[in-house]
Amino acid sequence: MATNYLFKAYYKVGGVGTALGTPPTCTVVNAATDVKLVNAAATTASNNMPGLYKYTYSGADGLDCVAYFHTADANADEADVASYTDLVTYNIRDYVDTEIPAIKSKTDNLPASPAAVGSAMTLASSSITAAVIATGAIDADALATDAVAEIADGVWDESITGHTTTDTFGKSNQVQPSVQGDAMTLTSAAVDLILDEVVVGTFTMRQLLKAMAAVLAGKVSGGGTTSLSFTGVDNTAGVVVATVDTNGNRTAVTLTV
Repeated sequence: MATNYLFKAYYKVGGVGTALGTPPTCTVVNAATDVKLVNAAATTASNNMPGLYKYTYSGADGLDCVAYFHTADANADEADVASYTDLVTYNIRDYVDTEIPAIKSKTDNLPASPAAVGSAMTLASSSITAAVIATGAIDADALATDAVAEIADGVWDESITGHTTTDTFGKSNQVQPSVQGDAMTLTSAAVDLILDEVVVGTFTMRQLLKAMAAVLAGKVSGGGTTSLSFTGVDNTAGVVVATVDTNGNRTAVTLTV
């Protein structure tokens, strides 16, 4: 917390307080360490008391500050006036302007529920979805094994605490069965997520399987020429088009999956 140290000096000309033609400057020294904190800073003149000048230094708390005012006005009764700390104020406003807004920015993000002390935080069934996980907002790789077992169709349906590998979760759209030793069946939504995963370049597993099936089991046309066209197993023409040389070496391949 910063502290404001106020210093004042009163100048006279012929024994009468008078505003000087050359206002004094103020130099502040930390008397405890003999370190100069401010050198010849401009001062502020009083509007209602001619000859009164003041200067405020803002610095660390608990300093033993001494200041002296100096004027080059030859008419002043004295050029230098010493001043000890006259008023110390803690600069609380700086904290009001900076610290409190910083705290508010954090508290604004606190959820409305739970509000009671000791209450457990719960998530709505729509809170954790496959779309949310896909955005990277939730790191699926970091979820515990039991947590992965509870996520089906992108929905986290119930609490994980206390579950074992022999637990059965009673929702038909989840990965079933969950009894240890039984085969695991993926839902259609889970299969779609796997097939639509990008594998190479921009091609997904689904697209690459279509291309491989066309080459391995589909009709082909263009034999004996430099362009071979492979038809998909669903009779989609031109799923894979390959440019070949006279030796049959492929020089270019285009996928239209």
